Amino acid sequence: MKMFKMAVAACCLLTLASPIVRPQQIRVDVSTEPKGDSGYHAEWDVFGQRLISYRNVSDPSLPAVQVAASDGKKVLLYPLKDFQGANYIDIWCATASPNGDIIIAAILAYGPRNSTPIPVKSLLLTYDATGTLRNAWDVQPYHHHHVAVDSSGNVYALGDGGPGKGDFPLLIKYSSSGKVLGEYLSSALFTDADSVVGANSGNGDSEIVVKDDNLFVWIAATQELFVFSSDGTLASRTSLSSAMANLADQSGSSRVTTLKFRVDSAQRIIAQVQLWPKDEKSFANVALVRIGANGSFDSWVEPKSGGDVHRFLGLTADDKPVFLEKVGKTAVAINLAK
Repeated sequence: MKMFKMAVAACCLLTLASPIVRPQQIRVDVSTEPKGDSGYHAEWDVFGQRLISYRNVSDPSLPAVQVAASDGKKVLLYPLKDFQGANYIDIWCATASPNGDIIIAAILAYGPRNSTPIPVKSLLLTYDATGTLRNAWDVQPYHHHHVAVDSSGNVYALGDGGPGKGDFPLLIKYSSSGKVLGEYLSSALFTDADSVVGANSGNGDSEIVVKDDNLFVWIAATQELFVFSSDGTLASRTSLSSAMANLADQSGSSRVTTLKFRVDSAQRIIAQVQLWPKDEKSFANVALVRIGANGSFDSWVEPKSGGDVHRFLGLTADDKPVFLEKVGKTAVAINLAK
């Protein structure tokens, strides 16, 4: 089991303070809050239209999760306070339920960081809208990297099964109370099962997305999209490798990696990609692209550009892109009017 989350620096915020309310905007200023063990990673709550930011911490007095809404409300979560004797918590993903709960996939450790072996727990945690811990599910031997929630509150978790387990499901469906409802996507489908969900595949990070109660699983390592119905039936398995190669050719790039992967109401893929130049001394560009449900390249939603000031987080209910943008040296903002 991997013990530390790979840092995705391009999707990372340094620190977050109280949001400043603007029409259709969530604005967050950089504060003097002490740094955690990693910077914040950002996710978009499509149900509540909120910004969810999470990080790793070793200090119980530091929030590991912050949830900010456009009305100025903010909820801070301190999961390390809820587990006496734990030394640190590494949060791999956080998302929201329709009822406002926050679901967290985390590794909790009882010993110094960078020391092994130490006792660890692999957990799914549920916090309510007030920041109170409601459920803690011990999911070992599984280690969940990504989580998503459907309209009924069921939780889907994508990850690995720990060392020495052999054939195992990469995808598990839980009820809102933590009961296992299904196990899907056998690791036997992949040559390198232990690393297929990992963040260091060279093609970007894998992701899971719920859209209209269908589950879309992007496996970056093999550049494949798996689509499951709500009952766990595999509806399709589509390779996107030709679309990625097409993107590289059209942009004159050596390769393409995915930064964020979402699905619109027409079941087309909307993805922000990183375009790596053939000249290794040059900087990579980013672009927003649309890929058809059949796996073919559709169109450029936004052309390639340099820098990292315009990070795609997801889609609103009516398929408008949501971006995290730098608005100065001391602030980031989400503009919902775009």
